Amino acid sequence: MMNTLKTEQYQEARDRLDTLDSVFTLSPSLINQWENGKLCYSYLTPSGGILAPIDIDTDKAHFRELVNEYETRTGNLVYLVIADNHLINLLYVSKAEKGISKAKQVKIWQKEFNNNIFGWVNACVINPNNPTSYVHEDIFIGTCQGILGRIK
Repeated sequence: MMNTLKTEQYQEARDRLDTLDSVFTLSPSLINQWENGKLCYSYLTPSGGILAPIDIDTDKAHFRELVNEYETRTGNLVYLVIADNHLINLLYVSKAEKGISKAKQVKIWQKEFNNNIFGWVNACVINPNNPTSYVHEDIFIGTCQGILGRIK
């Protein structure tokens, strides 16, 4: 059984996916995959985009390694991997902090996600050529045919 903080973190991730869906009208498979315990990656292409669970695309096995390492190191929960030509962007919910009120935790999580209505979201941005070098920053996201991608 998951502890309460972890359960709240998973619920926050699900809420964020719902919010992104309401803003961008995402492919229904993204939320379905999440509810079935599968983390997805998305990638925009000139003809649309790709959305797939990271564990079934052997070409993207390094995504799972990066996510596992990041989650283990930080306690954050990744709910979507957005790839682009040069960077891997991990959309995450920060670790639920012990000893603070639920209201304060909600405020922390809202701050991470407060600009989503305009397409900005906080992410851990990794250069796959140097995966130990990463930065947490706001990225601008958009969609093509229901697939989320990084615009800038």
